[in-house]
Amino acid sequence: MGHDAVVEVKRRGLGKKQALEMVSIRLDVDTIVFFKTNYPTRVQATMRVVLADYALTQGDLNESN
Repeated sequence: MGHDAVVEVKRRGLGKKQALEMVSIRLDVDTIVFFKTNYPTRVQATMRVVLADYALTQGDLNESN
C-alpha cells in the first residue's frame, strides 16, 4: 500500500448486537459437565445467557459499582 491508500474500517452497524469480549475463566468440572451434558452444541451461548440473566436479577448491567 502506498501512503495515499485508504483503509476501510468495518464497524458494526446500528441495531447490531454489541461485540463480545474474550475472557478466560476457570470453572468447576461439575459446571462444565452440566452444560456439556444438557447443552452439547450451545455450551458457551447458554453460559452467556445464564450469566446475563443472573446479572440482570442483581441490578442494572450498565451500573457502575
